[in-house]
Amino acid sequence: MRVLTADRIGLLGTPALITEDGPVPLRLQPKALALLGYVATAGRPVSRRDLARLLFPDADDARGALRWQLTRLRSALPRTAGRHLRIEREEVALALATDVAAFRAAAERVLASFDPQAARAAIELYRGDFLSGLAATTSTEFDTWLYLQEESLRTLFRRVTLAFARWAIDGGHPDEALEPLARLVALDPYAEEGHVMRVEALLALGAEERPRPNLCPRRQQSRDAQAKEGARVHRFQDRHQELHAVRGRRFAKVC
Repeated sequence: MRVLTADRIGLLGTPALITEDGPVPLRLQPKALALLGYVATAGRPVSRRDLARLLFPDADDARGALRWQLTRLRSALPRTAGRHLRIEREEVALALATDVAAFRAAAERVLASFDPQAARAAIELYRGDFLSGLAATTSTEFDTWLYLQEESLRTLFRRVTLAFARWAIDGGHPDEALEPLARLVALDPYAEEGHVMRVEALLALGAEERPRPNLCPRRQQSRDAQAKEGARVHRFQDRHQELHAVRGRRFAKVC
């Protein structure tokens, strides 16, 4: 029987408990995952009032809904992680490291003073986008926070990957650039420089692939990503309008 050691909470890619034996997926409902992501990355205790407002804007009893989700979160977390979750009358905190903090620190070190080993480690930490696949009905404020977190982390990943790929290609090791660049363009099809450098690496290896045949699939991938992002923005706008309308009706009733 494997004994889990709670090294850190993994919020990049599939949510998981990162142990010395590898990631152990966390089976969490969307609201519990949103709650975990916000509290784990706050770096400080978060008031229950703020959590209720951010995560349950339309609930008749937001504090009650939060209390229920906190109970579900604690029961769903492995015991080694759950014991670090501190739930008090007015505040909630999680005293456990995250891969988000580890990745940010590693990426910033690489960008301040490039080192290939440090770059490899930072790239490995980025298992995927922040809270990947999360779909929960929350406040506009939370949606905005989530979007900004995801974009800032993905930008760091792009910058570190491109720096590493340039080092590998210029240093005569283009094969080392291929896997990180493939991950980058899969996560961020808008990363034009990533596509270009991938072709450059392939050509440096003497591959038969040429830039021109690669343009059509890449443009199609970019168009697909643009449509996906456009749909996401529309959902965000629709959600904002819906919340505004609901709150307007509530205000009218009070008046």
